[in-house]
Amino acid sequence: MNFDELKDAWANEPVEGPSVPTKLKSTTGNAIYRLRKNMKTEFSWTLIGLGLTLIFMFRQGHFSNLTFCAAFMLFAQSGYFFTRFFLFYKRSGRYDIGLKKNIRQFVYELEINMEVYRTYSICVTPLACLAWIGLLGGEHSSYIRQYFNADISTNPEKLISMLAVLVALQVFGAVMLQLHQKTQYNRYLKELKSVVSEFED
Repeated sequence: MNFDELKDAWANEPVEGPSVPTKLKSTTGNAIYRLRKNMKTEFSWTLIGLGLTLIFMFRQGHFSNLTFCAAFMLFAQSGYFFTRFFLFYKRSGRYDIGLKKNIRQFVYELEINMEVYRTYSICVTPLACLAWIGLLGGEHSSYIRQYFNADISTNPEKLISMLAVLVALQVFGAVMLQLHQKTQYNRYLKELKSVVSEFED
């Protein structure tokens, strides 16, 4: 074999990098499958929730400009963030889990998207609360409408109680988010990190 043939043979040799052992590959595949399944389920339930909000808005017929603006921002932010999550979901299906670098890339992107999801939840919780308070305080609930339209100078206690309710809902949402991420994502993330660690060992 001359030098040119050797060079051609070298060029045609597939280079895939270090591969993951079969046992670790199986663990990785299961973890990624369950993560993608959880993401798909969550995406579906979010769409159902936003759809029901939209239906309720149009069946209500009459709502204030503030309610409309809060709902609009809720849908706009949900659209932006869930487009990012959907693109990550699509990319995760194309990873070759037999390669260490792809597992590391998936872990990296998953951690980033979990942080983005926390940000999304913090931003959306008050908007969702305001939108639903506005919808429930429509023409059929004069008490809610009067309560939230009260003047600050004459009814400071109503402002304090309203802020207390919104803060409590924000804290409750943050706690529920932590529990949700812990049960649905964190344990699989730990599995994937342990796979990378075992591979390096």
